[in-house]
Amino acid sequence: MTSAAAERCRAELEGRAPTDPGPFYAWLRENAPVYRHPQAGACFAARHDDVAELLRDRRLVAQGPGAMLATLSDPHEVQRLRPLREFYNNWMVFSSGQSHELVRAALRPWFASSVVSPVLPDVGRLAADLTGRAAEFDVLGDLGRPIAEAVVGSLVGLDDARLAQLLVWSDAAVGFLTAADPIAATTDALDAAEGFRTTAAAIMERGGTWAAHALRAVGAVDPGAVAGVLAQVVTGTMEPLPQAIANAAFALLRSPTQLASWRSAPSRHGEMVEELVRLGCPFTYAPRTATEAVEIGGVRIEAGERVLALLYSANLDPEAFPDPKTLALDRRTTGVLSFGAGVHYCLGAAVARSVLQQTLAALFAPTHEVRLAGDAEPVASLGLHGLHQLPVRLTPAAPTPSDG
Repeated sequence: MTSAAAERCRAELEGRAPTDPGPFYAWLRENAPVYRHPQAGACFAARHDDVAELLRDRRLVAQGPGAMLATLSDPHEVQRLRPLREFYNNWMVFSSGQSHELVRAALRPWFASSVVSPVLPDVGRLAADLTGRAAEFDVLGDLGRPIAEAVVGSLVGLDDARLAQLLVWSDAAVGFLTAADPIAATTDALDAAEGFRTTAAAIMERGGTWAAHALRAVGAVDPGAVAGVLAQVVTGTMEPLPQAIANAAFALLRSPTQLASWRSAPSRHGEMVEELVRLGCPFTYAPRTATEAVEIGGVRIEAGERVLALLYSANLDPEAFPDPKTLALDRRTTGVLSFGAGVHYCLGAAVARSVLQQTLAALFAPTHEVRLAGDAEPVASLGLHGLHQLPVRLTPAAPTPSDG
C-alpha cells in the first residue's frame, strides 16, 4: 500500500471520510475484514462473502434512529419526538420481524414489472428531452434528479405543487438521518413525518394511482406503516437514483473503450447495467444490530453490537470480482450487493435498473458525443458514494462515411 493510501486509511480510522474510500476498504479486507471501529462504535464487515452472509442472517436486524430517540434522557423530549420515532421505525429499511415481513409481502406484488412499468414515465424520451435542452449540463442535477422526480410523480399521482412539497419533506427526512446533530434537525423532520402521514391518507382516499393501491395493501396489514412506506418510496428514489445515474455516466466517461462497447451493443444494455450498478453503488453500507451473539469472519459479535455491512467494499472485493476497480461491461456480475440481500433486498431494484439503463441509453445516444466539461466533485462520506456534480458537454456526432 502506498503512503498516500495508508494516510487515507488512517484518516478514515480517525473519522475523517475521504472522497475515495477504496484504499481504506482494501486495507480492511486485507488486514481486518471484520473491524471494530472505535469512533463509529460498530464493527465494519468488508469482505464480500462476510457481507453477503450477514445480510442474510436473521439474527442481525435492521434498526433506525428510533432506537436512539428512545434513549434520550429528557422525558419531555422523548414524548415530543415519539411521532418521529414511530415514523422511522416503520420504514422497511429500519424494521425487521413479522411486521416487516407482512408489509414487504403486501408491497411485493406492486413492484412486479408488469404492474409498475406501465405506470412509470417514458424515461428514454424524458432523458432525450433533458439532454437536448443545453449543450452543457450537470448529469446529477439536470438529468438524474428530474428523472427521479418524474418517477416519483408517476407513482404518487400528485399535482406539481403537492409533489414539490413532498420532495421538500423527503429532503428533511433524509436530512435528519445524515445530520451531524440529529436533535437540531428534529423540527423539520417532525414536519416531514406529519406531511407524509397526511399525504399518504389523501393518496389512499383519492385512489386511482399506483401509490394508492400499494399503500392500501400496506394499510390492510399494518396501518401504522403507511406513512413510513410512502416516505421510503420517495426517499429511496430521490436519493440513490440520481447518484446511480451520475456514477454510471462518470464510469463510462472515464473508460472510452467501455463506452464504445456500451454504444455498440444496445441489445446487451440489460446485462451491462449490472456492472455499472456494481461500481456505482450509491449507499455504501447497511447497518445491522445483533440480537444474539454471532460469528462473522471468525470474529464474535456480541448481542446488541452494531455491524456495518460495507456494500461498496464487497463490490470491490477481488475475491468476488477480479480486477474490481476496472469497469468491464462483459463481466459476469453475479453477487453484486448494491441493492442488499436477504429479507431487506431492495423491492425497487428492477425499477432502478430499468431507469438507469434507459437514461444512459439516451445520454450516450449515437447522435452526439459526450465529454466532461469540468471536474466531477466526489462526495466525502462514508455512507454515500457519489458526486456533488458531473458537468458534461454534448456535441453533434461526426458523420460517418455511410451518412453520405
